[in-house]
Amino acid sequence: MDEIKIPGVNTKQGILMTGGTIEGYHQVLTMFRKDTDMRLRMLRFFLFGDGSINTVFPEKHLASLLTHIQALKSASATLGAEELSKKASQLEVAAKDKDLAAVQNYLLSFVELLTELSQNIRTALELKIDKTTTSKNKKHMSEISEYKPIFNEFINALKEKKLSEIDRILNELNQKKTTPIISELLVQISDQVLMAEFEIAIKTITEFLNDN
Repeated sequence: MDEIKIPGVNTKQGILMTGGTIEGYHQVLTMFRKDTDMRLRMLRFFLFGDGSINTVFPEKHLASLLTHIQALKSASATLGAEELSKKASQLEVAAKDKDLAAVQNYLLSFVELLTELSQNIRTALELKIDKTTTSKNKKHMSEISEYKPIFNEFINALKEKKLSEIDRILNELNQKKTTPIISELLVQISDQVLMAEFEIAIKTITEFLNDN
């Protein structure tokens, strides 16, 4: 199983709780972060609705606050964000008790922790994307490098207009298990060879090798 590290999150537990696969966990993380960004805007509004922090939480927002906190408590527990889930539970109890001073106190630290978690998740997801892109690029480069010797041989045959060699190499290339980009290239140069456009075929292959 691939490893993913997020400060403040038991990711192993999160992976198990979300289906047992790293791919599924990443999807849940992505959805959680997007949902969190929306909820954070509301929580900050509750705290700073008039531009300055309230000394006591406005009672009129309690019902709405409970909805957000209960959703975040469940979602953070599922992700393995145990500390955030515990703070959400504290906040939930205070809200149900209508202890507005406690709500105000807990909410401020909760928003700070949730903001930090959201940023950490974003960093982890971006790192995953970077690793995936790098892996794909390395695989692509490896696949292309395997074809370079035979393509260089093909270029020499085209330069010397050795028709039997051209046909042999083209048949050999077509019989290989190629990648989509190689297959597309072979269709292009096959048409050029068929029209005896050898110089154009050489240019096509050369440009492909230089670009990859």
